[in-house]
Amino acid sequence: MTTLIHWLIERGVVGEDKIAAMTAQLDREGVGYDIFRVIPFSHDIAVPVPQLSGEEVVVCYGSTSAQGACIARGWLPAVWTGPEIDETRVQSALGARYLNADAFARTLRELTPEMLPDPAFIKPDGDSKLFSGHVTSRADFAQWRDRMLNSDQVEARAAATAVLVAEPKEFGCEWRFFIVDGQIASACCYRQYGEVMPERWVPDAASEFAQECIAAYDPLPAYALDITQVADGSFRVLEINTMNNSGFYACEPDKIVAAINHMLRTKPEA
Repeated sequence: MTTLIHWLIERGVVGEDKIAAMTAQLDREGVGYDIFRVIPFSHDIAVPVPQLSGEEVVVCYGSTSAQGACIARGWLPAVWTGPEIDETRVQSALGARYLNADAFARTLRELTPEMLPDPAFIKPDGDSKLFSGHVTSRADFAQWRDRMLNSDQVEARAAATAVLVAEPKEFGCEWRFFIVDGQIASACCYRQYGEVMPERWVPDAASEFAQECIAAYDPLPAYALDITQVADGSFRVLEINTMNNSGFYACEPDKIVAAINHMLRTKPEA
């Protein structure tokens, strides 16, 4: 039985050149797709709403709002995410391969300034995107925490959000690997000298380390694996993100799309 695949791609999440590369590959394969927008400040899709039969295996590439809208409409699997890529789960699975192997997590309500090293690196434990990872002092954290917990917009989410805390680390270039069905679909360097400088350049040693990490922990059918290089020349995992809204930088969207389509044809339950 042929697997009917349909992609839903949100406009505005990546550049038009990336969308063109994705849709060109879909056209080559004869796979259906819709380009859509989400209604601002909502979790619903703007008209015209894609019309699906219900028989499709759906892939959503878009913001968390777009992903939620697709899931709410029953367009599945839509998104590959979950607690498998929470920072604490990755830390436990990868151990010393994980940059923040020394980290601990508490909810924002539980976390007090006295618990933090000074300075400290903090980020959400998981894919919530409630705030960006950053280095902070105890004093600045106390003020920021109070603002978050007293904000009408985010108070409930913020209080329950687990926050990862670690000593700040020094590291060099950063690479992104898109992993599909346990294999590297595409990879690139995206940050150099502390700046976003995307290039296709990926050292063999970085690819070998990525393969080592996949062998140790392959949490989802598709995801983005970010790694970096530390002072002694070895590599560490920065984080694992959902594939469905990870930026491509200099990665090749057509190869990622092709790999996902191949996976869904051979493993439609993925």
